[in-house]
Amino acid sequence: MGRHKIVNVSNKDWLYEQYVIFRKSMNNIAIEANCALSTVAKWLKIYDIPTRSISEANKGKKHTEEFKQHLSELRKGSGNPMYGKHLSQKTKLLLSDIRKHIPRNEEWCKNISKSLSGNPKNIGTLGKKGPLSATWKGGKSFEPYCNMFNESFKEWIRNKFNRKCYICGRSENINNKKLCVHHIDYNKKNCNPDNLTTLCRSCHIKTNFNRENWIEYFKNKFICLKK
Repeated sequence: MGRHKIVNVSNKDWLYEQYVIFRKSMNNIAIEANCALSTVAKWLKIYDIPTRSISEANKGKKHTEEFKQHLSELRKGSGNPMYGKHLSQKTKLLLSDIRKHIPRNEEWCKNISKSLSGNPKNIGTLGKKGPLSATWKGGKSFEPYCNMFNESFKEWIRNKFNRKCYICGRSENINNKKLCVHHIDYNKKNCNPDNLTTLCRSCHIKTNFNRENWIEYFKNKFICLKK
């Protein structure tokens, strides 16, 4: 009976011949050498033999018709609305413009703002600050707080809510940051403890939008707690 040839993957000449000259995959070399794939990769690195990328490894290989059909079915079933469609030249130019970060003109801002918000009053406010911004509230952020709204009072409020965010429930220890003390009615002069709650920075940012909904949300929550 013939004996099987014992192959040592650590043999530099053999490894170079198999991988570079015969262009065998690392997986096939591992099978032939009866070793782990990681072992082949390790010796290629030791000998400074450049490894091929996935695209290079697949270069020249032809997929079967069955495999192509399988890929086609996957793309159709993924719900991709762009499947089978081609971008117009106008859309391609727009995407190219976005990638290049070219400054937008006012008409472009109006169209994007309208498509994003669907709210006519916000048209033309994209990227604007101050009174020109759609989120402008008359300069409320510059209004002073009431006299009792100091650090010791805020600490008392934080302890009242067990130093946890009222929306997401995450504690200060998890966030590694002090909680914000939020005015439920957005009136900085109203420092009644019933008008204050604690929020993490992420949730506090959320409450800057759709303020009427957040006021209703907190009021309903507090009413339920008092019952």
